[in-house]
Amino acid sequence: MAKEKFKDFIQKENPEMYQEVKNEVHQEYEVIKKRGGARIGAGRKPIKENRIAVYSRLTEETASIIKMYKAEHNLKTLTDAIEVLVKEGYIHSTKCHNLCKP
Repeated sequence: MAKEKFKDFIQKENPEMYQEVKNEVHQEYEVIKKRGGARIGAGRKPIKENRIAVYSRLTEETASIIKMYKAEHNLKTLTDAIEVLVKEGYIHSTKCHNLCKP
């Protein structure tokens, strides 16, 4: 018998048995459904939430400068070194620009 025909046959001949089997299958499905998947609080936590990804190409000389700066200042990542260098460079250029104004 085809699946639908068997289901219809059981449902008509013995509705109590059909309902009992249906409930058992539903309970088993609920148990299986709870396994695996994402868990609350699981996964790697973000280092800093307000970061965006920026991609660029650098010369070997610039990359080596960033790596040396990272090593000299005991920074964890190249990203940290780039952020410090950019911020310090911007602050320096702003100060120089304000001093040079007539």
